[in-house]
Amino acid sequence: MREYRTKSINIATVLLTQGVKLKRVEGDREKYFVFEDTEDRPKIIQDFINKELKVNINDFLNNQKNLKNLIFS
Repeated sequence: MREYRTKSINIATVLLTQGVKLKRVEGDREKYFVFEDTEDRPKIIQDFINKELKVNINDFLNNQKNLKNLIFS
């Protein structure tokens, strides 16, 4: 299966919140979030950037906190 990598915590958070599976976090100084790539991933990112994506804010904030814990632990 293909993978998608990003170093943006915001994009990583929105992907995780939309149910895209996080496979791992890579890197020492600069962290990359590696996800299973999906057909709808480009649309999720586009809608997020264009402020058209609807997400549960509590889920988004909890996922962002969990990702920060992963990279700063």
